[in-house]
Amino acid sequence: MSAQALVEGEVTRLTLLARGVVQSLGLFLRAQPQQTVRGLAVSLKVDQSLVQRTLAGLGDGATQDPLGALVKLPPVASLRKLFVARRGATVESKQERASALAAVSALEQAVRELGGPRRFKLRVGQATKRQHQEARELEAVAQSGATDPNGLIHRAAAEIAGSDCRAKFRINIIWPDRTAPGRYHNVLAGGAIGTRLRSGGMPMYGFTDFGGPTGDETGMKLGPTLTRVQEWSTPALTTSTRQTPDGGSVVVVDDHRAAGPDGVNLTLANITQFEPGTGRLFIALISPILTPSHRFVADVYLDRSLSLGLVPRAGVFIHTPALAADPCSAWRTQLPQRVTVEALGPGMSRAGSDAWDGHGELARELAQRAGVDAGQLVGYRIDVANPIWGMAYCLWLDFADRLV
Repeated sequence: MSAQALVEGEVTRLTLLARGVVQSLGLFLRAQPQQTVRGLAVSLKVDQSLVQRTLAGLGDGATQDPLGALVKLPPVASLRKLFVARRGATVESKQERASALAAVSALEQAVRELGGPRRFKLRVGQATKRQHQEARELEAVAQSGATDPNGLIHRAAAEIAGSDCRAKFRINIIWPDRTAPGRYHNVLAGGAIGTRLRSGGMPMYGFTDFGGPTGDETGMKLGPTLTRVQEWSTPALTTSTRQTPDGGSVVVVDDHRAAGPDGVNLTLANITQFEPGTGRLFIALISPILTPSHRFVADVYLDRSLSLGLVPRAGVFIHTPALAADPCSAWRTQLPQRVTVEALGPGMSRAGSDAWDGHGELARELAQRAGVDAGQLVGYRIDVANPIWGMAYCLWLDFADRLV
């Protein structure tokens, strides 16, 4: 069967529609009380095969390739069966149901306009192949060094801000409390290496306060307050804390050494506990890029018991309050740029990074100081060259996604 190719306007409209379908369906399924394939089938009163096909279409990569997800998802007539059962639904489930049903109804209208289910899938499939080919061509050009959009943005941002950073990083280690079920521990270290500031430029800052040593003391002291880690910070770094109108605080690094060729380094660390209030374990590690940076590296190490069957996700977003609540709900502010999650595997043998020399050593010391066996951890990483200034990079872990 031959089909007329979609024009650019149709592709744009369908891509936006597809993003809505992918995200709203995902949120609707996550709002159900049972999160296994069998449990979802029972709750929604549908066959397990329909649940499996829907989850496959919503799988890893669907957010970055929403048109491709439309090709993989079951037909609209089958998707509508997911919304038949209503009894026992929670308020959240009813809200997500209405949103997902509206998205599927819009998809149904688009299918009719484009000639029916078979012609629709054919035309969307052709458009998806073109998009993939264009993406491969752009990636090849970027790798050749001829052009790099992120690099162009970074150079412009550094010029505008009057400052830049060699590497921004964060490391999280998360494990369950063996003595208190439902409680978890989280070690965090984060900072910036090689921050340089020209005269009149915007200084490095962060929306948090931190205590701990301010001189040349050594030895990491993990506690609930973010503490400066001297081994990976410029000695006696000058900072100031300023109050914000909402009662928070901003820490500003105001040190003359930032004007030097190597800039200044700042590393902070703490350890906290948390208990998911709803019983659902969901963790979003959000890192706003507040200083133009050449590299951003974010690692998360999970206890093996948490990593089984987990599929971490990542993306780049406009930083809004909705992002912290659930990145899936903030899909309208997510950039289409792909952020790849790399599996580091068990242990910390691959903890090092060429972004800066101390990354691996710091990760191993964090585990040691927290009393965690590094051999029982499984690591994941996002590594971004020239992250976009002013955007927030998010690595999120939704343990409800572990569907079996």
